[in-house]
Amino acid sequence: MNPEALIEASRRNWLFVIRAWSVHLYTSLGLICAFFAFGAVMNQNAQAAFIALAIAMVIDATDGTLARAWKVKIWAPSFDGRKLDDIIDYMTYAFIPLFFVWQFDMVSRGGLVLIFICMITAAYGFCNESAKTRDGFFTGFPNFWDLVVFYLFLLKTPTFVNEVVLLVCAASIFIPIGFVSYSTRHFRRLTVTLSLLYGIACLVLIITFKNPNPYLLVGSLVVPLYYILISIYLHYKVRRLEV
Repeated sequence: MNPEALIEASRRNWLFVIRAWSVHLYTSLGLICAFFAFGAVMNQNAQAAFIALAIAMVIDATDGTLARAWKVKIWAPSFDGRKLDDIIDYMTYAFIPLFFVWQFDMVSRGGLVLIFICMITAAYGFCNESAKTRDGFFTGFPNFWDLVVFYLFLLKTPTFVNEVVLLVCAASIFIPIGFVSYSTRHFRRLTVTLSLLYGIACLVLIITFKNPNPYLLVGSLVVPLYYILISIYLHYKVRRLEV
């Protein structure tokens, strides 16, 4: 290889390395979202908290695609992006939403113990080595506490209902049922399409946070219901046949 070609190859490699690290920087922006979300919760600003958490969800939903496309494991092999992602996800999907529950009096005084249980089980869920299966499923409840709290808050459900829902979610982390992810090949196009529509609905609900449209609020629950039903169907009717 001539000197000019070597120089060009070297420059190209550095570009690939910088591009790979830019993905990790993009993922790290979730930390900033967590910072503002926590501050908003402390200031009793529910709308601002969910705006920050929603941005964190968008980052989390897109950084994996960039990481695979730009081959970060090849060009930044010394850095564990998955570990960074898990740290941020625990804060934005679990810890801050559960802290929100306490700050906004969504459980009784005795419910603080339940919140601690949820926080611990959520951490166990993130540390489970089989939390993400080879065929693209989450094992057990995938720690979407932010969405659960979002609906409980907007629906203004009683504290007893909140506590029951939180307890069911915590227990579901240990149930070995595969929940759909964007890596799941079955019904992927439908899942992605519904997710985009759901994202738009949630955006409208956040914008109109103080006076949400009740039909949109209840109607948007169709997508989480689809998510649960399609996960159960695939787990019992499809995955077992493929094993």
